[in-house]
Amino acid sequence: VLHLVEVVQVAGHAVAHLVVVVVVDVEDIDEAVP
Repeated sequence: VLHLVEVVQVAGHAVAHLVVVVVVDVEDIDEAVP
């Protein structure tokens, strides 16, 4: 059984990871555009 705190922590890490991935992808796209 997951506690609410654990769920929030996991969700927070997942969101943070997705944000980092999106930012990196955007930066790569900007660099790729001449």
